Amino acid sequence: MGPLHSAHPFALTHDPKPTIVFVPNAWFPSAAYAPFLAHIQQREYPLQCVDHPSLGPPLQESQFSNQTTNPFNTSAALDADALYRNVLHRLIEREGCDVVLLVHGYGSKPGLSAVYGLHKATRFRQDLPGGVLGIIGISPMVLSENTRLEHEQGPLPSWSVRDTPYPGYCLPSDPYERFAQDCSPDAAQNLMSQIRPMTSAAFESLQPPNILTDDDFEGCLAAIVLGEDRVLPVPVQENLLASSGKTWLIERMQCSHSAPFIERAAEVTDVIESMIEAFEQRLDERWMAETEAARIEEGSRQ
Repeated sequence: MGPLHSAHPFALTHDPKPTIVFVPNAWFPSAAYAPFLAHIQQREYPLQCVDHPSLGPPLQESQFSNQTTNPFNTSAALDADALYRNVLHRLIEREGCDVVLLVHGYGSKPGLSAVYGLHKATRFRQDLPGGVLGIIGISPMVLSENTRLEHEQGPLPSWSVRDTPYPGYCLPSDPYERFAQDCSPDAAQNLMSQIRPMTSAAFESLQPPNILTDDDFEGCLAAIVLGEDRVLPVPVQENLLASSGKTWLIERMQCSHSAPFIERAAEVTDVIESMIEAFEQRLDERWMAETEAARIEEGSRQ
């Protein structure tokens, strides 16, 4: 990990706040998170969202009959490629934006892969503008390269119904009890009504290369551990974070997998904002430390 330049890295920032790129969980389109995302926009963060290619269309048979995606040919790697091509390449490579990646559940699997090599410090050393300031995972599925999350019966959890509504897809059984058991049914209805089939291949595919081997992301990773999560229970969340080999800023919310987006959107937005401030402070501190080290080294040569 080489030194930063002598100029302050935030001199390249042309927006007062970084763009938040939101990557949703499996089974949900980004539109299902609209009430929560409105809170992000109210804080004046530019926002971009993405839907996974491995996410099937809504549950109307006519739309499925026109489906052109082969569910058996999908993977987390293809989801990551779509995230980079459709969103990150434009924001970072073409527009030079600063970005914070916000991922939920399965969204970590392609998300942490798509931003590999795009950290702001990496790009600054290459004389390139923009980059990723950090990653925030809400109940994140953090996996090492060439691994996958294994449940009792394999990569698909026991509560996921295989080959539903068509071969190659899966749907969660009793989604309210799985995702939002601590929320009122009326409040959860908007999110639950937008569940779509997900390809089984996305879960079965191995984790593509990701930022766990990228030193520049050290100190720029944060996670919100959800204490009543029935999708990724707390021991699973904590084990995945502990085995990642990275240091994580961790906050905790005592709620279900989807409650932060239903009844606790303002609260989780506060946490997200504080984590972004921590990323910015981390880059400031690193810039000052490396500038001082370079000054001392230059003085020793004279």
